Amino acid sequence: MGEDMFWAIRGGRGTSFRIVLEFTVTLVSAPETVTIFRVTRTLEENATELVYKWQYIAHKIDENLLIRLFLDPGNRTFMASFVTLYLGGTRDLLAIMEEQFPELGLSTSYFIEMSWIESALFFLRIENRTVEVLLDRTPSSGFGSGYYKGKSDYVSSPMPVSCPREMWRFLLEEEGYGELRV
Repeated sequence: MGEDMFWAIRGGRGTSFRIVLEFTVTLVSAPETVTIFRVTRTLEENATELVYKWQYIAHKIDENLLIRLFLDPGNRTFMASFVTLYLGGTRDLLAIMEEQFPELGLSTSYFIEMSWIESALFFLRIENRTVEVLLDRTPSSGFGSGYYKGKSDYVSSPMPVSCPREMWRFLLEEEGYGELRV
C-alpha cells in the first residue's frame, strides 16, 4: 500500500473492491449568515396538502435554499416537518417563501440567523452547546453516541394528493387508531 492509495472501497461483490488513487475536493464560500427554520404541521394543520405542494417546488426553488421534508407518525396523527437551510438572510428567505410556498404561513419569527458552522449544530439537534463540540471525537451520550441511517429519495414524478391520504389512513389503521380524518 503506497502513498498514492488513499483507501479501498468495497465493490459490488464480497471479494471485489476498488482502489481510489485520487479525488478532487471543490470548496465553495459560505456566506457569513445563513438562515434556518423547522416547521412541523399535523394532518389537522393541512400536512397532506403541504407535502403535495412540496413535491412541485422543492427541486425548482432558489438554488441557495434547501427544504427537507421529514414525515413522522405522531400521537394519533402524522406530522410533516420542513427543515430548511438558506444561504442568506431572513428578509430574502421570507420573500422566497411568500412567493414559492405561501401555504406554510411563515413569518420572520420562524427564522434563525447564524453562521454556517452553527447551522451544523441545528441539523445535528445539538442544543445549548458551542461549535467546539464538533471537535470532540469521542462518543458520549447524545451527540455521536448512536448510529443513524438516513435515506434520500428524489421524486421522479409527483404523487397525486390521494396517495399520501391513503398512506396515512392505512398506517393509522394499522396502529389501531381507528378511523381518523386524513
